[in-house]
Parts: sequence; structure tokens; C-alpha cells
Amino acid sequence: MEPRTKKRKSKEVSMPVKEAIMELRNHKKSTIRDIAKTLGVSKSTVLYIVKKQERTGGLSNSKRSGRPRKTTVMDDQKMFAILEKNPSSTVEQIKITLQNVGIEVSESTIKRRLHQQKIRGFTSAYRPMVCEETNPMGNTLPVTNFLGWCEEMGLELSPKVYISSEGTVAQYGMMAREDILVGEVLFSIPRSALLSQNTTRVHDLLLKEQETLASPSGWVPLLIALMYEATDSGSPWAPYFGLWPVLDPPDLPMFWSDKEKTTLLQGTGVSEAVKKDLENMEQEYESIVLPFIQRHPHLFNPEEHSLDLYKRLVAFVMAYSFQESLEEEEEDSGKEDNPPMMVPVADLLNHVAQHNAHLEFTPDYLRMITTRPVQAGQELFNTYGQMANWQLLHMYGFTEPHPQNSNDTADIQMTTLRKAALYAATSEDGCARVQERWDLLCDMEMVGEEGAFVFGCEEVMTDEELRTCLKGFPGVCPPLFTQSSFICQPSSVTPARRCS
Repeated sequence: MEPRTKKRKSKEVSMPVKEAIMELRNHKKSTIRDIAKTLGVSKSTVLYIVKKQERTGGLSNSKRSGRPRKTTVMDDQKMFAILEKNPSSTVEQIKITLQNVGIEVSESTIKRRLHQQKIRGFTSAYRPMVCEETNPMGNTLPVTNFLGWCEEMGLELSPKVYISSEGTVAQYGMMAREDILVGEVLFSIPRSALLSQNTTRVHDLLLKEQETLASPSGWVPLLIALMYEATDSGSPWAPYFGLWPVLDPPDLPMFWSDKEKTTLLQGTGVSEAVKKDLENMEQEYESIVLPFIQRHPHLFNPEEHSLDLYKRLVAFVMAYSFQESLEEEEEDSGKEDNPPMMVPVADLLNHVAQHNAHLEFTPDYLRMITTRPVQAGQELFNTYGQMANWQLLHMYGFTEPHPQNSNDTADIQMTTLRKAALYAATSEDGCARVQERWDLLCDMEMVGEEGAFVFGCEEVMTDEELRTCLKGFPGVCPPLFTQSSFICQPSSVTPARRCS
């Protein structure tokens, strides 16, 4: 039940989390997988922190060369002059212009200076364009209404792009009407148009009851806001919901039949993740959301705002929400992560690993910026993060075929190694020795009944665990596993593709 952030960049973890990772690793000898599960971070993040500590001997972030954190008064004046001359300049364009005159400034510093001066940082000269394309049902009305709403809300769309369901990889998407250069603004959306726990009409009520709505997922306030707005035809976001049939079950594995999950998801790990998600949703709804609904019968009722609707909205948030990363200073101060939010238009862009656009956050606006040249007729793609195919299937209902997804991984259950060793044993004594070694590895926390060896496209993500286990069962595994490096070929283990 994690929102897209990835639809976004991974942010740096805070120092307390880094220290906790090394404490579990060095003193408790926890595995990469167990640490990730305990602290609620990705395995790749844990591996990065461990490797960085081994390489540098420290955990603090080193300063990036050529990108000082502070600017002079003269630097600031030049920065503001660039924006005054060209109000549509992006942060990236400002950075490049400053570099051309010998000033090295990070994008985060530029955004911070603009925020400090209460400068919006973007005034678009573009006018919204009503798309003439039809939706999958052959009806242009939802798109037309939505784009009209966008104009009313102050969202501005570049004339170089249009929204369509034709020529895209799945459902709605954004297409290039003409060639687009790197760093161009595709659209900008004011924060007032975002749908979140802070902008919903029940914001005051959510704020009043924030302690009773606390949950491990952190999603409850947004989900309640969505329940209220999505079921009210008079909602300010009604045209937005008209574009997304959120009341219909999306084509995600959590809504598949038991037979489909058994036959199509075997060996992917998705079925287990879905089972855990559903258990968490039911527990969260029954213990937190339903009591809230019952306390406010003038706004909610259990029949309309049911567990079934809650599950569908969880899937909606899982697939389409965004989460703004904290600034470095906020992370260092221990501030909690920002809650997820719905970003109209941005959630229309589909995902590929080799994306050509990304979402940029400024104090007043969110903007989608191109990261690569895009030719007329091509689709604009955002990124949901560095995600393996099983994660894409779990959260979004699709996969990328090999070799397009450079972030793909394959998991081999650790118990498979034990089974192979038992199969190779030629006597009862041999089987007993295998079990003794397995128990020892479990005590060392190198393996576990639910653990897995994770293979990336270029490296083994759980290299230490795999090497230790192979030494514990010599002669059992094929030569491939004993090589100094292992390259995964995901084509043979890619989960079943099921695109909506």
C-alpha cells in the first residue's frame, strides 16, 4: 500500500534510519531483507547504505562537487533576473543559464531561494487545449469537462501536447503534438487544484481528528477525503473523478479471482503481497475508518462509504498518487514524510523505466518537465520509481517486457536452497546435517523461511547472504551460482503481463 513516489525520485533516508540500518546489520547480523522489512525501507536502500558505510566509513552525505549549498547576494540577483526576463523558466533552465556564466548552484538551492523570496517561479504563457480525442468508450465528454475544469483551476497545458487514449500504452496518456526539447514545461498545476487531506472540504474535520486517524500506512486522511469527494456530484473535483471511474474495480491483482491469482501469479511474490494488503485494508477500515464514519453520520454512511469502496480507493491511491520528498533540512530535523496527494493531469502520464519527463515541485505550482527530447507523435512518460516488474504488477497492474525494465529483479526463495540440499543428500545422516546447517544459518539470520535471494540485472542484491549459504551447502548448487558475479536474465522469470 505504498503511494507512488515513485511515480518519483527516491529521497535520502534520514540519519536515524541509517544508524538503525547499521545497528541491525553489525550488531544483530540482520539480513538485508529483514532490515528492509523492519524499518519499512526498500532492500536497495538498505544495500546502498551498507555498501556506502563499508566504502567510506561514514553515513553522512558528502557534499556534491560544484554544487554549494549557499549562494552570494550577486548570485541571487542573477537568478531573479533570469526569472524576471523569462517567467516561464524552469529550475533546470535557470541552473543551466547560471552555469553558462560560471555560477554552480543546485536545483534545490534555486527552489529554496525562490521560495524565500515568495516568487512563484513560473508564469505560463500557454493556454489549455481541449483535446478532440475520444476516451476508450468513444465519449469525449469526460475529457472535455476535465480540461474545462483544468482551465478554471488555473492548470496550464503546453500547446505542444494533448491528452488522448489513442496511441498510448494504456488508457489515457499524454502525447506530443510537435517536437519538444529537454527542460520544457509540459504543464503546470497550482497546489490549490491538488486533492489532498489539506485541500478537501472536510479538511477541518480531518485536522480535528488527526490523532484518531493515525495509521501505519498514513493514508487514512486522504482516503476519507476521497470517499467524501468521489461520492458527491457537487464536489469541486467532480470533473476529475469523471475521468477516472474510481467506483469501478481497477484491474489490479488485488481484485483478481482466487483462480487467476493462483495460476497467473505463482512464484512472483505478488499474491502474498496482495494478501497482506487486503488484510491491512480490512483492519484499517474496521478499526479506524468505520468508527470515524459512525461519528459523523451527517457526512458519511457505512452503506455508501463501505469497505468495498475503501479498497477501490486504496487501489486508486496506490496507482495514481504522488508524494513530495522532504528537503534535506527537513529530513535532518526528523520531520515525518509528507502525506500522499492526487495530482490531476500528472497522473495521466504512463510509466516506463526509460522515461522522458519528471514532476517538479515548487512552492506554488507543480510542473511536469521533459528530461529528454521528444518527437512529435511520441508519448510522454513519467517514472513511478525504480521498480521491478513484480512491483509494477502489484501496484499498477502491468509489467515491462525484458529488456526494457532495467530495474527488474528476480527472487529465489531461500528455502529452495534447503530443498535442493535435502534432495542431494544420500542418507538420513546427510539430511540431518543439511537441517543442522540450515538451522545455524537461521540463527545467524542469514536465511529465513520467508526470505529470498534477490537478483538484479547486473548484480546480486543479497550477495553476502547468497555466498554464505552456498558455502554452507558445498557441492549442492550448479556452477552458475558459484561464479564471482551473477547476472539475472529476467525474461525467464517475468511475471504474467496483465495490462488494463
